[in-house]
Amino acid sequence: MVPIRTITLTLGRNRQTTPMSGPEWLTFQRQATALLTELAGTEPSWIETHYGVGEWDGVREESVRITLLDALEVPALGFLDAVSALAATYGQDAIAFATGTSVLLTASHTVSA
Repeated sequence: MVPIRTITLTLGRNRQTTPMSGPEWLTFQRQATALLTELAGTEPSWIETHYGVGEWDGVREESVRITLLDALEVPALGFLDAVSALAATYGQDAIAFATGTSVLLTASHTVSA
């Protein structure tokens, strides 16, 4: 098993209770993806995007989870500041940020004690 470091940003589409326009929503996603791409630099990595619907403060909201896989290090403070600035630009209460480790398990994987 080779662990893969992951960094994920989760964005919500709404500004308070109103969804962003389609073009604005796409631009927001592209800018968040660009931050992760910049973080990856020239190192081998890839980005996955997953869409869903959730709820924030009791209001239904579309969301997107953008994950950088195979990140080499925990982001510097400048990256977190850039994510906060992006949230402010798009009128967001918050952008969820998560970092962790992912492991691929095959069908033949066994765990021994």
